[in-house]
Amino acid sequence: MGTSSLHDDSRFIEDVLVTLRAKMPSALDAPFFDDGIDFAGITTKLSSWNAVLNPVGIELCEFEPGKLAVSSFGTYRDLTGTDSLVQEAAVAFYWALKTFRCIKKVKFSHPMFLLHCFPFVKRAFLENDSVDVLKLYYPDEGPYSSEEFIDALKMTQLRRIDLCGLELDASGIEKLSHLLKQNQQLEIASLQYKLLGDVPPFLMTTLQCLPCLKRLSWRSNGLVPVEVDGIAQLLLTTGTLDELEIHYSDEDADVTVLKPVAQSLGQNHTLCALTFYYVFLCDAGAELIANALKGNGHIKHLKLDHCEIGDVGGSAVAKMLVSNETLEEVNLSNNLMANGAGKQFAEALSVNRVLKKLSLAANHIGTSAAILIARAVAGNDIIEEVDMGAIYSDDFASDALEFALGDGQSEGCDNADEQLAKVFAELKSFERITASWGDAGISELASTVKSSSKIKKVSLEGLCEISVEDEKQLFEALLSNSTVEELELPSTFHSMTRLLLYLPSTSGPQHLSNAYPSQWSSTKRRQ
Repeated sequence: MGTSSLHDDSRFIEDVLVTLRAKMPSALDAPFFDDGIDFAGITTKLSSWNAVLNPVGIELCEFEPGKLAVSSFGTYRDLTGTDSLVQEAAVAFYWALKTFRCIKKVKFSHPMFLLHCFPFVKRAFLENDSVDVLKLYYPDEGPYSSEEFIDALKMTQLRRIDLCGLELDASGIEKLSHLLKQNQQLEIASLQYKLLGDVPPFLMTTLQCLPCLKRLSWRSNGLVPVEVDGIAQLLLTTGTLDELEIHYSDEDADVTVLKPVAQSLGQNHTLCALTFYYVFLCDAGAELIANALKGNGHIKHLKLDHCEIGDVGGSAVAKMLVSNETLEEVNLSNNLMANGAGKQFAEALSVNRVLKKLSLAANHIGTSAAILIARAVAGNDIIEEVDMGAIYSDDFASDALEFALGDGQSEGCDNADEQLAKVFAELKSFERITASWGDAGISELASTVKSSSKIKKVSLEGLCEISVEDEKQLFEALLSNSTVEELELPSTFHSMTRLLLYLPSTSGPQHLSNAYPSQWSSTKRRQ
């Protein structure tokens, strides 16, 4: 698709506006709202605008009384810049943002319109300063540079900005910094960019000066000392920041580079949530963060997901939990932890009475450590959710603990699998079960589901591996349970077919979803 015929000049715009006024009589210039109050014709007017915008993947909608949002969706017709529909949509988009100050949100998660109609997107942004939420994915294959795009953003009232896919050199970073600086009401900033060349300090200096910033999500193509030092300084000086997310790095994190952030965490008094996602902290980085949190009495949510953390780093986090009195949720899923860290988490759960959610999913924790965790959870009246799904371990047999809560005992069992099953059999008061079950434990699980008056969600993996009779017993237990609202299954044709034999249309779970959504298009549906 090309844009050569989308002439960004007044004569071209006036010519297209003549056509639009014929298509949308009285809609093009009349206000959507009178003093922010919805009037009876809003639905008809939105339909007129969307008839023009929808063919190129753009929609105009009212997200709350008196406020409109412009957003993209996945469908984009195979049109060219010479097509009249593209020309009309491009001019309509420009005219809407230029004319109507009730448009408060602009969200382009699908970049096709941005890519092929950029001259009018740019012109629209240049003439609009009333948008307060801007979320844009900028395509790196576009014919226009990220810097030119940033240059077009003249908003001054933004409360939230999400920019993804940018490629910025020092000049681009300076212009992005200027944009942020002129939005002193900014509360949420999510910035993803690829650095081209050396990094100037402008951006982090600007972030430190934003008086209302509450949430920062930052991602670049590496942990560059200038930027990491800037984040550390932000943690020391902020009086408002309560969420910090650091995403992605191309190589193992240099602990020396991370030390300023760790030191600042110990002195910060505002942060409630800290996330490192796909940042290769490894054991040394995890130890650094764990030690830093010993001196922080404010953080409630910690996420170290996909961080290449092994037993040493995981054990450091677990030992920190023994004495920590503020963390309510810890997520160390998709790491390299094994039994060593698993046993340390069992010890932590036996004494910690603050933690409510713990995720150790997609690690290498074996059966022996899982049993210890199950016992610790059974004796803990505060923990609400423990996730150990998708365990990658040869000795972790068919029964994989993901969630348990109650007063179960596991004494007198013959083997490890039966011990896990017995723990679940005694748990009567939990709200969620997520587990992998073989024949050894399915009867006990069915009995638990049948007798529970609290359980709301059941998630089953490996359901196709159990016998039809045991499967039937579980399904009948689900039908007799009056509190289950959601059932999650693996994407196997046979298990789905058999399930439908036991779920009448007038009862059963309100939601049926799949444990592996990528393999099944209907991830959730009403019964």
